[in-house]
Amino acid sequence: MRFRFFAAALAAAFLLACRLERPDPASQAAAILHKHPSDFLDQLVSLDALAAREVKALEPEVLSGPGGAGRAILAESLYAYTLRLRPALASAARSGASIGIDPDSARIAILNAFLFDSLGIVPVLDNSTLAESVPSLVLARRRGACVGLVLLYLALGRSLDLPLVPVFLPGHIFVRYRPAAGPTRTIETLRRGIPRSDSFYRETFALDRRPWYHLEDARPEQALAALVFNLGNAHRISGNLPAAREEYRLAEEALPGFPEALGSLGVCLMLAGEKSLAREKFTAALAGDSLSPAALRNLEILDKARNPD
Repeated sequence: MRFRFFAAALAAAFLLACRLERPDPASQAAAILHKHPSDFLDQLVSLDALAAREVKALEPEVLSGPGGAGRAILAESLYAYTLRLRPALASAARSGASIGIDPDSARIAILNAFLFDSLGIVPVLDNSTLAESVPSLVLARRRGACVGLVLLYLALGRSLDLPLVPVFLPGHIFVRYRPAAGPTRTIETLRRGIPRSDSFYRETFALDRRPWYHLEDARPEQALAALVFNLGNAHRISGNLPAAREEYRLAEEALPGFPEALGSLGVCLMLAGEKSLAREKFTAALAGDSLSPAALRNLEILDKARNPD
């Protein structure tokens, strides 16, 4: 009996030590975002590694598909791609100018062709897995949703000194090329980098009723919040509500007023029985996006619970 008790105590102590040494994913995400708040590449590489580990734990079936067995080492891949692309970008700009193509358009064309033709990445329109938002897994599996693709563009932009910034839309994110002089250009990653006009986005996403989504530039560091938000979605689906709740909070902290983070945080609060706080979050989400289907639906649920027929 003493031996069993001693063995059990050792096992408990070991598990406690493991928990102390390996903080929960939301705490790790917070540490990454707050450690180097202005070092986008350092944050991205660390967050990518965390998200890839979570995919392995939460979506093991995804990794059994093509490219799933391995994972590209993001920092090494970005270094290799930078060495490969820098002379190509310089050459394209020179040759483009000689035939009347402006250097910026030539650089964007080279970047698009590299990701979608040379690497063969397939854009995923309706992503349902976290893996498609994790840059290293996008490279390994050659499949990427808007978040994963935008983060790759921004990483290459930072490595190659290209003026790329993210722009947020309801349920979507794209890239804008903004040089110090000359016209800006949009890069729609889900359409292999084709340009879209601001009027297209305003009409397609009904932005006149969604004031938070104002088509202004965000900082590359803020695009990391989209990956943290998707981490929250994966944890909420898996039942880890405390992690999801903290990750939604982190996303909204990086993007103040972000309606999707506020609405999702409201869902976690509602599931935890904190209905008053949940209502506040849904109301705040609707202030930035009056068409938010989740916020509207969940407020209706709360109203029915308050005033049953």
